[in-house]
Amino acid sequence: MTTATFESATAAVVGIVQDTTVLDIAGHDVSSLRLEGDLGLDAGRLAGLVAGLEDRFGVAIDGAATADLQTVGHLARLVVDLTAGGAGDEDDDV
Repeated sequence: MTTATFESATAAVVGIVQDTTVLDIAGHDVSSLRLEGDLGLDAGRLAGLVAGLEDRFGVAIDGAATADLQTVGHLARLVVDLTAGGAGDEDDDV
């Protein structure tokens, strides 16, 4: 397992999104971008994003844990918490 910082998890999300879509989100405040509304990620693309993060950081992200994720920041915080051994829900303010 690779320990993630908020910045490294956010960068991984951005990298995967840019590799799998035509969106150019560089230069944006990406942590506040909404996964569905701003990035247009449907359930299939979100699953692909989650799979990429699992591979990158060596974590298992429960499908139920992704149900309430709204933003890139929420997803990054979940990855950080999982790599630190947490439950992934300690910081809902991101």
